[in-house]
Amino acid sequence: MDKSWMRKPRSSREYIRGVMAFVKFASQHSRQKGHIVCPCKSCSLGKTLPNEVVFAHLTSGAGIIEGYTEWIMHGNQLSLPLIAMQYLMLQYGSRR
Repeated sequence: MDKSWMRKPRSSREYIRGVMAFVKFASQHSRQKGHIVCPCKSCSLGKTLPNEVVFAHLTSGAGIIEGYTEWIMHGNQLSLPLIAMQYLMLQYGSRR
């Protein structure tokens, strides 16, 4: 999945479309129907929220965590070494 939208301005069409695609992708891999882990800067992967709320957080709220390109909490297969995974969890939080 193309993730170049993550570097675009939040008001851009590309960013909005990217967030829509992200929410759809994450929803397909979520354990809780209609809810996904929020990767916005405020929630920092620490809250599971309704898809619509996550969309709002990413588009008009805090925006997505910079550098969160390995969507390990949203269905991407882990491609980082375990130590890096542990670092990310400590950095961004593992609470839901």
